[in-house]
Amino acid sequence: KFKREATAIANLSDTNIVNVLDVGTQEDIDYIVMEYISGKTLKELIYYSGKLSYNTAIKIALQIAKALDCAHRNNIIHRDIKPQNILVTESGFWYSKIYRFSNYY
Repeated sequence: KFKREATAIANLSDTNIVNVLDVGTQEDIDYIVMEYISGKTLKELIYYSGKLSYNTAIKIALQIAKALDCAHRNNIIHRDIKPQNILVTESGFWYSKIYRFSNYY
């Protein structure tokens, strides 16, 4: 089940979903290798920076919605969207990616 779900997630292609680079099993241990994202979770961003501006919150929400739309079109449901599962970078602009997919249908 793990390999099937991880492979389905690896096939998603959206700029706002963390890329899965490899899926496998070694010595009865399942693993997923994902791209490295330099940044913070949305929860950390809010905790350390305080309330987000209206424009930043809308920009991040639209990026999350775009990623979820991609997943849903591929019959994958995240089932655990929360600030801890959203990565945010700042390199001149806010950019968010969702990760930690756990279930698909």
